[in-house]
Amino acid sequence: MRSRREGDGRGRRLRRVVLGAAWAVLLGFLSGSGTLGEAPEPFGEADLDNDPEERELILGEGERAAGFYEAPDDDGDGDFDRLIVGLGGGARLVGWRDFDGLPPEAEVYVSDPTIPTGRVNAVDVDNDEDADLLWVGTRGRDLDGDGTVEPEENGRVVGSGDLDGDGNPEIVVLDLTRELGDYLVESFGINRSASDPREVLWVGVLDERGRTPIATIDAILDADRDGDDDVLVKDLRPAEASGFGLEVLDLDGDGDGDIWIRRD
Repeated sequence: MRSRREGDGRGRRLRRVVLGAAWAVLLGFLSGSGTLGEAPEPFGEADLDNDPEERELILGEGERAAGFYEAPDDDGDGDFDRLIVGLGGGARLVGWRDFDGLPPEAEVYVSDPTIPTGRVNAVDVDNDEDADLLWVGTRGRDLDGDGTVEPEENGRVVGSGDLDGDGNPEIVVLDLTRELGDYLVESFGINRSASDPREVLWVGVLDERGRTPIATIDAILDADRDGDDDVLVKDLRPAEASGFGLEVLDLDGDGDGDIWIRRD
């Protein structure tokens, strides 16, 4: 487990001050090179079983509980043809990507507020000893103190990118349990073919009291052109409240920023 406040060097802070206009130019110049945005439609086709000649249909089922899945073999050839994913409780099907380093098959990943942040449930649908379906924990916090975590108080998976330059993408979560500037990056053994110490990153966006969201994730892209993707976070408070400039966090201790927090 790695977090900025655990003090092992991975969360080292580098402070820089930049003009707000420079940030705007940077985003405008690099837009379109990252992976962020609204979740894909909960229907699609992808190679999930390492058979490139046949793609599997992915279906989201809102009436099924989060954590439910079914993989019927419709044509009886021994491989599943559809992956039905339960989306009850506010779960959201984000998309699919090769997270385990075993191309060409992809893994489907789900933003799941029914399990806590810091947790991932990896499911091997076809019993071939590698994951096919990833449930990523995004449960939030009772921010308004009414005794219930409302849907808007949950975090969400926003996308993925190769943040540490190892060739394997990391899943990025907007986390409503951690303060702005805090994060958790962890491995869950998804990539069985190699050591992969960073597989999911939870990025905090709450104020110092841990009660109010004060930031959002703008983009996931290679902001400094070093070959690694970066998470661009925008502090939404007025400049007089947030302080002016840019805070840069280094996830992997290589001296380059991986999370950029813009304050203007």
